[in-house]
Amino acid sequence: MEPNPSPLSTLLAEHAKLSHALAQVQHTDAQQEHLLCLLEADLRHQRLLYLLQPIGAVSDVFCTHLEGLILALVGFSQEEIQQDPRLVASYFALLRPYLEMPLPAFWENVRELAAEVYVELVYQRVSRKGG
Repeated sequence: MEPNPSPLSTLLAEHAKLSHALAQVQHTDAQQEHLLCLLEADLRHQRLLYLLQPIGAVSDVFCTHLEGLILALVGFSQEEIQQDPRLVASYFALLRPYLEMPLPAFWENVRELAAEVYVELVYQRVSRKGG
């Protein structure tokens, strides 16, 4: 029996330009795995906050602010993260459609969703750097 391909390798097979972008950032497998775990955790957390919003149970106290760490690990500079509010806004815009998915589909696919967000963030980073 062959092992299942990782969500990231499946995405790479489908998108040559994203594969090129990932090659430019030169993340090791361990770094990619670390970022995917952080993205999964943030997706789960953001989904919980999204579900709590209608009842007013969300406060800044519950925010993890993982977005800054994730963006930095993808390769954005601290200066870019702090001085360009559009960068953080684009991160949350990437997450938004996934937060609005039906719950069963979200929970069943959270690993794949994290891989999609990772690839898009890397692509945005390379595009900004002119790569």
